Amino acid sequence: MRENSVKPKAIYQKVMRKVEKLLETLESESIDSEIAEYQKQGKNKLDFLYQSLQETLQSLEKNAEWDVFTIAFYGETNAGKSTLIDILRILLNEKKKLQERDNYVKALDEFRQIELKIAELQNNLDNLEVINENKIQAYDNIIQELLLRKGVFETSLEEKQSRVNKLNYEMIHKVIFGFADFLKSIVKKLDEQKELDILNSDIANLDTQVEQLKKIILKNQEEIDDIELAYQNDRQYITNKILSLNVTLAGVEEKITENSDGKIVGDGRSDYTEKVSEYRINIGSEQFCVLDLPGIEGKEKIVQKEIDSAVEKAHVVFYVSGKATPPQKGNDESLGTIEKIRKQLKKQSEVYFVYNKRVKNPRQLSKELISVGESESLEVVDQVMQDTLGKQYMGHVLLSAYPALASIGNYWKSGFERSKKKFIEAFGSSDVILEYSKVAAFSKWMTTQLVDNVKYKIVKSNFRKVALSLSETRSNINEVSKSINLLERRLKSTLKDTSYQLDEIGGIFHQNLLNSMNNSINNFKSRLRKKVYSDIDREIDNEEFSDSIKKRTESEAKQLIEDFQRKVDKNSKEFENDMLEIVKKYERYVEDLLESYSDSVVFNFEFNPEINIKNNVHMAGAVTSIIGDILGVIFLAMNITNPVGWVVLALSILGGILSVGKKVRTYLDKDYRKSQQRKSADENIETVAIELRESLEGQIKNTVNPINKGVNVIKKEIEKSVSQVEVMAEVLKEVEDELKLMAIDIEQEGKFMYGND
Repeated sequence: MRENSVKPKAIYQKVMRKVEKLLETLESESIDSEIAEYQKQGKNKLDFLYQSLQETLQSLEKNAEWDVFTIAFYGETNAGKSTLIDILRILLNEKKKLQERDNYVKALDEFRQIELKIAELQNNLDNLEVINENKIQAYDNIIQELLLRKGVFETSLEEKQSRVNKLNYEMIHKVIFGFADFLKSIVKKLDEQKELDILNSDIANLDTQVEQLKKIILKNQEEIDDIELAYQNDRQYITNKILSLNVTLAGVEEKITENSDGKIVGDGRSDYTEKVSEYRINIGSEQFCVLDLPGIEGKEKIVQKEIDSAVEKAHVVFYVSGKATPPQKGNDESLGTIEKIRKQLKKQSEVYFVYNKRVKNPRQLSKELISVGESESLEVVDQVMQDTLGKQYMGHVLLSAYPALASIGNYWKSGFERSKKKFIEAFGSSDVILEYSKVAAFSKWMTTQLVDNVKYKIVKSNFRKVALSLSETRSNINEVSKSINLLERRLKSTLKDTSYQLDEIGGIFHQNLLNSMNNSINNFKSRLRKKVYSDIDREIDNEEFSDSIKKRTESEAKQLIEDFQRKVDKNSKEFENDMLEIVKKYERYVEDLLESYSDSVVFNFEFNPEINIKNNVHMAGAVTSIIGDILGVIFLAMNITNPVGWVVLALSILGGILSVGKKVRTYLDKDYRKSQQRKSADENIETVAIELRESLEGQIKNTVNPINKGVNVIKKEIEKSVSQVEVMAEVLKEVEDELKLMAIDIEQEGKFMYGND
């Protein structure tokens, strides 16, 4: 184990210092100020990647876990991540889960006790109602009997009263209409009076008895009212107690639901889990952490930050899937699962594919768990995952979490409760279900082999993430480098074509000067001959002929130089225009090429591909200046600004060769003299022309170097656009190579440190 003075947690700042130092080296002064400026531009192109790397390392530093081995359960929505985590929490006696299950048992016992009390009170309430009804019925019977007696008395009373009324009528009739009866009534009572006395006495007695019965009935009714009131009070008391207990029962039932197993399991809705849940489990003296991540197929804008932070924290990732098939690829519109895995898990040290087979019916569960076809399909999964993640992919695990959780969980009025009954009835015990579902074996493997040498795994994982962040930045720089290299090749190809065109028009310009010279000399010869012949036709003597040819040569020599100068000016202007057109065409092409490059290059990371080629020299002015230099050399060499010199040259050539022939014969024979003069004129004109041509050709040769020099100056100016991209490519390559070495060193350092903190 290699000793290191830097603690593992300091790796982030250590790396940032190295990267900053690397970028600082790019700012070292160059002998060539323009090259130094191009280097600076290349470094500026790295700023965005540096900022991105800095943010990544800061995020890793913030989210990294150095003390607790952390496992992330990652995967598709509704793949059963939470189901698997919940069964592991039960099997591995996670502290919070133990407390929940203990709370569940206590709450369930309390619930049952309250139910008994409510049942007892309800029974008391039922009994109270029966007793009350019985009491009321007894009093009601008495009242009914009294009412019957009262009715008999009242009927008798009515009859006696009716008899009294009748007797009173009869007695009045006798007294009024019978005098004897009237007298008799004075002496003694009539029979009717005697009967009336008896009846009145009976009526009085009956009235007394009726009143007594009324009082008794009222008293009994009051008793009934008292009984009803007492019943209502007792009933209300018991009802209130029942209501109070029901409220308590509802609270206890809520506790039961809160502490039931499986409550973290999704209900099939996308984004049921939007936050990362963390569970810490102790295995002997070691502790490890389980992270339950949101599904990667939901509203990723909501959950992406949570997923990224959890993945950065984790040292091992279980990619959980409900299908024994490779993750799906995406399309032009959206990333597929496989692309998300590549993007989000590529920095992990250990990634496992967990095939969580969906088993909801006992008939689906067997000792083998999966079919031959599923087994073959998992081999394809391994290959795809290996191709996607490389050596950090560790293989697949198969299990079925649902029946395991259903068999040993505590549930209250849920689908799990019904499933538990079905699975236990089918297999007899939860142990068999745990074995067949492979969850028991998975739990054992997690707590033995997986968590072995955790300190080493923690450091290795965290260092690897830093190394791969550097590698990712290097890869991004490489991607930029490739695009810039392609741009460089296109610029060089364009520069090569442009250089060839510049060389070509330089040669054409030189040839045009020669052609213009020949044309001017031919015109000189033609004009001179025509004028001399005209003089000869006037039958001049040889002396006049000699003076004529000298004067005519002098005049035409001046005309020759003026004509040639006009042609040189015209050729120079055409040369200048051609050079400007080629340069402008190059600039337009470079501009179009850069615009096309910026529009067509697409990176998988944030990057502005725009490159501004600096044009240090105004090309039109540069070309004009170079043409002036070339013309200066031409005119200086040929002394065109002083045509007299060329006249002297022509006359000196003429003076040395002027001859007309035999004087005697020419004197006697005019026609012969004319022919001899013409012959002499032709010879002298041709000789002067040849001498002038040789002199001009020699001088025109002196323009080759200034032409080439001028063309090369323009070439060097336009080469700067390529140099700028070349230097930028070199800067990127240098940083890319350094980051590659840095990433290798960091990953190796993580392997050697073994968690030495």
